[in-house]
Amino acid sequence: MAAVTIRNLSAETHRALKVRAAHHGRSTEAEMREILEAAVRPITRVKLGSLLASIGREAGGLTETEVDQFAQLRDKTPFADPLAQRAAKGIRDAGLDQAQPQIRRALAPSRSIR
Repeated sequence: MAAVTIRNLSAETHRALKVRAAHHGRSTEAEMREILEAAVRPITRVKLGSLLASIGREAGGLTETEVDQFAQLRDKTPFADPLAQRAAKGIRDAGLDQAQPQIRRALAPSRSIR
């Protein structure tokens, strides 16, 4: 974690921070951390899915037919892990999927969700 030193803080400001910290039940240092974090934290976090949905609504949205077409194109592979999916593709690309069953089992990624 980073450490910050604030120099030339007036006694009046320091006293006000102490009072504010006591009011919130925190140390002065914890109060200053909270103030700094609140100052740089965005007011509302933009969620990518919500943003894309609102852009879609503004653009007129999709028809039911288009939604059905996207649903058919969507990858429904049950992999829980993108790295496992890449590993499986590597096995197929290397021709190892035609190898002996013992080798395939040894090289196959785990499909369990943890």
